[in-house]
Parts: sequence; C-alpha cells; structure tokens
Amino acid sequence: MSETNLQVQLPEWQASLEAALQTLPTAGVLVVDTRSGEWREAPSDWPWRICQPSDLDPHQVVVMSAASALKVGGSVRYGFSLNWVGEAAPGKLDASVGVTTLAQAQARVHLELAGSALCEIRLEEGPRLRVRFERRRQRGLDLRARANVHAGLDASGETAELVAALLGGHPLQAVEALAEKALRGRLDPTLQRLLEAWRDLEVGAAAAIWRALEEASALSALRDFVHRLTVEAPELCLFQARFDPEEVVPNSPLEAWIEASAGTLLSAWTDAHAFKRLRRAAEAAERLLREESLLKVLLDLKQEAVRQTAAALAGGVPETVRQLAITLCDRGLKALQQKLDAQLNHAANSEAECALADCSFDFSEPGLAAYRAALNGDLSQALRAGAPAVQVHLGVLTHGLRRESRLQVDLPYLDRKQWSARFEALAQARIETTLDGRILVYTVAARDELGKHGVAESAMSLCGALLVRPAHTDARFSLGWSDKRRLSAVQARSVLPPLLSAYQFHQALAWLESELPQAAEVEAEMALSAPGEMVAAWLEAPVERSPNYGPVYTEVSVAVQRAMRTWLPYVYFSDLSRYDTLAAAYPLIVYQCTLPFRSKAKNEFAYDVMSAESVAVARRSTAWALGPELARIEQLLLAAGKPETARFYRPSRKDIILASVERAPRLLNSLLVADALFIDHLIALGVRAGGLRRAMEREPQRALRELVKFAEEFVKTFHRRLRRLYGGEDFTSFGPLILLEATRGLHTALRSTGEISGVLRLVIRHADGRVCERRFVNAAYRP
Repeated sequence: MSETNLQVQLPEWQASLEAALQTLPTAGVLVVDTRSGEWREAPSDWPWRICQPSDLDPHQVVVMSAASALKVGGSVRYGFSLNWVGEAAPGKLDASVGVTTLAQAQARVHLELAGSALCEIRLEEGPRLRVRFERRRQRGLDLRARANVHAGLDASGETAELVAALLGGHPLQAVEALAEKALRGRLDPTLQRLLEAWRDLEVGAAAAIWRALEEASALSALRDFVHRLTVEAPELCLFQARFDPEEVVPNSPLEAWIEASAGTLLSAWTDAHAFKRLRRAAEAAERLLREESLLKVLLDLKQEAVRQTAAALAGGVPETVRQLAITLCDRGLKALQQKLDAQLNHAANSEAECALADCSFDFSEPGLAAYRAALNGDLSQALRAGAPAVQVHLGVLTHGLRRESRLQVDLPYLDRKQWSARFEALAQARIETTLDGRILVYTVAARDELGKHGVAESAMSLCGALLVRPAHTDARFSLGWSDKRRLSAVQARSVLPPLLSAYQFHQALAWLESELPQAAEVEAEMALSAPGEMVAAWLEAPVERSPNYGPVYTEVSVAVQRAMRTWLPYVYFSDLSRYDTLAAAYPLIVYQCTLPFRSKAKNEFAYDVMSAESVAVARRSTAWALGPELARIEQLLLAAGKPETARFYRPSRKDIILASVERAPRLLNSLLVADALFIDHLIALGVRAGGLRRAMEREPQRALRELVKFAEEFVKTFHRRLRRLYGGEDFTSFGPLILLEATRGLHTALRSTGEISGVLRLVIRHADGRVCERRFVNAAYRP
C-alpha cells in the first residue's frame, strides 16, 4: 500500500493553509509549493482546466474548499440472520439462533457526506491526478453522514434463502446439525475435524467460505489472504505495510469474509481492535482452509445439503412462510438504511487518519471525466469507471461501510401450543425495524404485550444460543433495546446530557448544546445492543463455588442498579405533571440518588429492606447526589413555567424530603425489592449458564429441561414485577434493558471491558418551523 493511504497529506502548515482559505471566497483556490510551503491564489476554475500532466508541477499541491457535499451511489448486498426459539415439547426448545442466509438480495444506495472539508490535488507517478478529500483539522460539528437506500434490486434469491431458513431446511442449518454431532464425537474422524474447525468460525465468516467453495479463483484468493495474514502480519502496522485494500475485489467472498470478521475494510486497515478480530478470524479460518481434504469434504457436504434443501422445498412451501420472506426482504431495505447510516456516521467521525475520499485519475477521457465529476462532489463516476482510468484508495465514503450486510431478525418466542401452529401464527405477523437495523417480528397477540414478549424473546434467545453453541465464544445474536420519546426543549436541556454521557454519545452532546437555544421540541431515539461475543460471556459465568462468584456478580448487580437509576426516572418524569404528585415523586428521586449497593460479602448483592440498617445505609448514600438533583429539578420546573411545583424541590428541602420518605417507605422499599429480585434471578441465570457446558456433557436432557423451566419462570417473574414497577405504570419494556445491562456487567467483570454499543437519533424542531435531524453512534459502536 502507498504510504499516503493512511497519512494526512498536508504537513504542519495545513492549519495555516486553512486560515488562508477562510479569507478567500467560497470558490477560492490555493497552489502550494511543497518545498517552501509558500502559496499563491489561483483562478477558481483552474482545477477543472487541468487536462494533461504538464498543467501541474510535481512539487505543487492544489488546495481548495471541497464541494458542500460528497456523494457516491452504488449497490450493496444484504442477507439475514434469523433467531427463532420455541418450545417444541415439554422441556424442549427448538432453537434457531444466528441462522445465516447468503446475502443474495441487493439494494441501490446513495451515500452523502456534507460539511466542511478540503480538496487536495497533486500529480503522482503514472502520471495520475491524486485527489483527496480531507476533514478540516478544526472541522467542528458540521460533518454529516447520510445513507439513503433508494430501491431494492433483485431479491428473489434471498427470498428462497429465507424460506429455507424459516422452514429449518437451509443448507447451512444442515451443516450446523452435523457440527452438533461432531461436538459429541459421533462422526468419522475426518468429518469430525472438519466440523470442529467449522464451529470455530464466526457465522458471517463461515458463510463467506461457504460461498467461495464452488468458485476456484475466489477460494484461492481467500486462502492466500488468510494464510499471509496469519504468517506475515501479527501487528496492524505490518498489515498496513504488506496488504493493500485495493487488491480486495468488490463483492467477492474475500471482501465478505473481511467485513464479517472486522466490520468494514476501513476498520480492518485503521482500527487496532478490528484488526485483532481479523487476526483471530484468520487463525480460525486457516485451520480449515489449509487442508485440501477438509475443503473437499466441505464441498461434498454443501452439494448434498443443497440437493436436500431443493428436494424439501419442492414438496411445497406454506404461503404464510413465502409471504413473510417477501415482506422481510422488503422491510429489510429500511433496516439496511438504518444500519448503513450508523456505519457511515461511525466512519465519518472516527479518529482514523484516513481521507473522506481518495482517488487517482489517469489522463484518459474517462479518467478526466471522473476527475471533474469528483471535483463537483460526485464520486459515483469514479467508482463506475474503475481501473485503469481510476484507482480508488482507502476512504470513508468508499470503504467505511459494509458492502454486504446481515440484518438480525428476531422472530417471536412461541410456547408449546403456539409452536405447533407457528406458520399459521406468522400469517398475522407484524414487523418493525429498530434504529440500529434489527428487524422485530411479532404475532398479533405478542404485539399487544410488546414489553412481555421483548423480555421473553431476549431471555429465550439467550438460552437458545447457550444450548446451540455451548462451547463457543460468540452467541451469534445481539441483545438489544430501544427507547423513543419527545421532550420539550427545557426537558431535553435538563435530562439528556447525563443520559448521553452515560452511554458515551460525546459528539451528540456537543451538537445538542449548539442547537438547544433555538429549539422548541426534541425527539430522542436511542438503540442499545450487546454483540454476540459479549452475550457469550454467560457461558463463563461463575457457579456458586467459583472463587470469583462474589466479585463477578457484584459487577452484574451494580450494572443493573445503575441502569434502573438512570432510566426509570428519565421515563417516568418525561411527563412533567408527575412532579406534581409529591408522594410518588419524592421516593423515586431518593431512589435515583442512592448509590448502587456494593458489598465485599460473597452473597450480598442488593439492599435488604428487611434490615433497618441496610435501608438506612441506602438513605444516607443519597447525601452527595440529592442536593444537586433537587437543584436540577427546581430549575427544570421553573423553566417549564411551574414555579408553584418548583418550590417543593428546593435543595434546602433535602432533609424534609428524606424524612417524608422515611415516614412512608413503601414506594422506596418496593424499588429496592425490585432491584433485589432482578439481581437474584440474573445471578441464578448466570449460575445455570455457567454450569451448562458440564451439565450438557453429563445429562443433556435433564439440563435442557431445567434450563427451559428456569427461563420460563425468569420471564414470568420479570413480567409480573415490571408490569407495576412504579406509580401504576407498565415498565415491561425494561426487561431486555435489564438483561442487556447485566450482560455488560458480566462481560466487564470477566474480560475487563464491556461497553454497550449505541445508535442515537435526535430531531430538533425549532419555533420557526425548521427541523434539524442528526444521527450519532457512541464510542463503543462497531460496524
């Protein structure tokens, strides 16, 4: 790779250049001598008049403000990852978790980056014109990324893939079934080795290898890349020096494998964490790809599985299944747009020293036409022209999002009676998409009790994943939760900053601060998720006699308590009139200000309301937080035009409020009891999950029955408690949130890391009718 791919082109004098550009008209152009650092102004149309190498000195760089928006169009492939769990018989789960289709649908996509950027033009060897679009060093908050999915192209192949997966007859499902037998040592030794290696692959990486099996050149390119990566590039710097992203053929199995392993090509070449994932994936793939005999057996398996699938589908497909597959492909376009939006915003605002776009154009007619279109902000022609007229180097717009995406589909959990008629239930299915690109499918009955089934699907999918892959480090599905609400400008100014800080939406905080002074109303939508590798931490959860039992479950407990103290007041008080009812408001505020319980004792994880001393400790722990919180509420109510209510929340009333809650402790105690109940059940889940691997080896049927029975009770208990958690309000939607935060705490305790990925959408409506919308990803987001 050229050293310029990953380095900022202009050296230390770029900042002063930008200052000079500020004094010029919008169309101002500077010509810089790279030897002396001196510059001169040039005619504004001069870059468009360059048509031969002699028009530009090799020691000159042309610098100008870029077009207001950089645009590129193209197509992406998309497929699905299905999660569907049901009780097939008493004590038996039928679990399809992370069932992957082969991404045969395509969509037309338009990408746009708008904001403040520089365009740099220089002559390079070839000769060629090298054009780079760079972030301004002082770019502020105005770099906006947007992905628009205009239309689906051919989706017939993906519809057939979905039908097979929904019916449980997808070829990859057949291989997974064999892999289960391999886990129990019931196969021929060669097949056993093959399937053990297969089980170590991440699901998307396995699908890429599966796709390459019958394409000799594609398989050869993938094998060569994986082998070289394991041998030549133990560190990111060596990978950058020895591997060139331009060698990766678009829409190839190799590109799909890299994206499945590292996120995007941009991440693979610039992000240390993504590169580590790529290295791990390469080591797993090398065990399979290096042996011709294993690949031959895998190809035979594929051909036989494909034949069996075709024969099964030839017998007829329920119309409800076919219609659901067609609908999923259609709704997948919206989910795909949400997913690409998040990926592009992540790439555009990453810290990687990478150009927004970077292309080299030769002096042929197609090359110059693409060059001039690029100067006007349109890079689509550059991508269409391709080599040799245009070389596309690593850049945000061209490599910052996946060209093959998989959309997670969460189908409804069905009990034993419903499971036997599951295809009929799908006839009444309702489909929603989330901000982070997941697709949620509900039956009519489930949609009426959305919160209940949210926790049911999360908990049962988790149990299904643990059963399907009890020896793996990736649960193959992500836990997710989302919230959406409208706030007045004064509410948003008061309550959003701490919430956004808690989930590391740092750029959103800065933008919100700049927009709120003129705002009338704010719509805030947030989607949170934990990836499969974090979810798989439940398989390593301590059992009761483990030496780390106390410390690990303390972290789980604290994570859940913090989440409850963050989200419950935010949601409950989104209706400001609830501050008028002091008897209900005071206990919740005191609860919010209590410190999460943390003890060094092995078996103490929550405040005990049966102990007067424990409750007193909880009340005393509010000492540092209650005063500032009351001051915040007082200012909020004054700004909202509620001075009469505001006087009851003066910080000087702190002791009065604590005394009133002590005299009438029922509501505060009910919240502390809820904490303890949730934590107890989550610890029980951890103990069962942590002991599952050994239990499955000893008595698999009994282990399965006990896990299913526990999971059903877990769901019912959460539902009962959340249904009337506080103030007579239904908080059943919090079930997946609690499980998500417990997963974060568990992963943090076991691996020392555990941040939740987040996507945020803010819509600000101004008093003059203007509407501003921005999307953000948090610091933990990974494409």
